[in-house]
Parts: sequence; C-alpha cells; structure tokens
Amino acid sequence: MSGPVRSSRAARLGWSALGVPAFRVLFGTSLATSTAAFMLSAGISWSALVAAGTSAGVAFVGFCFALPYTLLTLHAGLFTDRYGGRRMLALSLALSGSATIAVGVASVTWGVPYAAIAGAAFVIGTLSAIGSPASMTLANDLVPPGLVPSAMTLVWLSVNIGRVAGGALAALTLAILPGGFTLAIAGLVNALAAIPIVRLPVAAPARPDHPATALIGPLRDAAAHAFRDPALRALFGLTTAVGVLGLAFNYQLPVVTRELGAEAGGYGILVAAVGVGGLLAGSVAERLMRRAGTGRVVAGG
Repeated sequence: MSGPVRSSRAARLGWSALGVPAFRVLFGTSLATSTAAFMLSAGISWSALVAAGTSAGVAFVGFCFALPYTLLTLHAGLFTDRYGGRRMLALSLALSGSATIAVGVASVTWGVPYAAIAGAAFVIGTLSAIGSPASMTLANDLVPPGLVPSAMTLVWLSVNIGRVAGGALAALTLAILPGGFTLAIAGLVNALAAIPIVRLPVAAPARPDHPATALIGPLRDAAAHAFRDPALRALFGLTTAVGVLGLAFNYQLPVVTRELGAEAGGYGILVAAVGVGGLLAGSVAERLMRRAGTGRVVAGG
C-alpha cells in the first residue's frame, strides 16, 4: 500500500500523529505501560481483598495508592517543567517498576500481610505520581501543534487497549499463579519501558521564570492561574467529579466480582470489559474534537 493512501486512511481515523517516528515510540511504550498499570491495579486490589476480606480494606489500599497523586502532582509538574518530561517519566517508570517487582517477589516468596500491601500501594503510588504530569504532556513535545488532538486521542486509545490487555493478562495470571506474579510482571514491563522513553528526541526544557531552587512560588503562581482561568477552573471541577466516581468504581470492582461468585480470573475479565467502551470512544474522539471542539467533547464525555 502506498504512502499517501496510508496517510489518508490514518487521517480519516484520527491517527495522523503515528506519522511522527518519535511519537510511535511513545505510543508503543504507552501501550505497554498501560497494560502494566491495569495488571498492577488488578493484582494489588485482589491481593488486598484476599488479605482483608472486606470492601473497606480494598478501598483503603486504593486510597493509599491515590493519595500521593493528590499530595505530589503539583510538585511533579514543577519538576517536569524544570527537568523535562522525558527524564521525569523515565525516572518514574524505572523506580515504580522496580518497587513493584520487589513487592511481587516478596509476595511470592514470603507472603505479604495487609499492612504491607497498603504501605506498598503508597510507595508505588508515590513513585508513579512523579511521572504523572509527564505522561500527559510528553506527546505535546513530540508532535507539531496541529497533530496534538490526534496524539491525545492515540494516547487515550493506548490506555484503553492497555485496560483490555492488562485485564486479560491479569485474569490469566491471577487464575493460575499467585498474585505476586501479576505484580512482578507489571513491574518488569514498567521498568523496561523507561529505556525507550529516556532515548526520545525531546528538546531541553525552557528556562523557568523562578530560581531553580524555588518550590513554593511556582506552585502558588500555577494554582492562582488555574483558578483565575474559567476554562481551567471548569476542567478542574469536571476531572475531580469524574475521578471520584471512577476511582470508587475501580476499587470496588473486585468486591463485586466476589459477590457475583467469580474469582480472580473473573475480576480480570471485568477489568478488560471496562476498556471496550474506552476503545470505541477513542476510535472516534479525534474526529469529534475536530468537528465539535475539544472542550465540548470533554464536557459531553
């Protein structure tokens, strides 16, 4: 098939950003890390349910994992501006992957009590949070401005493909192996993903307005700007509401699975099923954003 025909088909599908070689690397890496992320979520949630036996126990482990995102994301964004998204994302993947491998190996070798699972969730969440802003902005550094909607759509698509693949792999590993293997595999994928990320051709970050040692001033200015801007203020409220409902659903899914009489394999299948809707949305999101505008699509979603 000729190059122009492929380009035309990619444009119709909203996949034009795949024409940028560096973005193709990021897209492939995002597929791998998204798969690992949902394997990690499934593995640690199921381990918490087995250890605690209650929905409150699963929810608390989810809280421990999510809390660092609330506490550290602003600081992570500051360091991403200062040191660059490539470095921060690679560092986050390498450290969180290594920590997840260690927890998985410890679980298989000695067994991990509930308190240790909660502590591990907090540590892994912390190491993941430092790369969170970079994971959402790095694509902007790799593609021209006109291809940003396509790049964002493809990143979202990769997350939902990862949800399906991660759920399916979690179902398989949790059904036939101890839960620690699921965690160790997820950690290995994340740690290895740091290698192509650190090699991406990204320009050096711009010189910050504040001194390199400043911590409070940049955060204060960023928060003030976010709350002064009506669009950012609305987006902040929207993502908060969606996050509250979405996280509650994710962390109670293993409890519902057990109440339905299914076990670990069934839980993984449910995780994968949730990603199907995201795949359908991701396949048309770029075209909708071009026609209706990004803000309308986000608000409608």
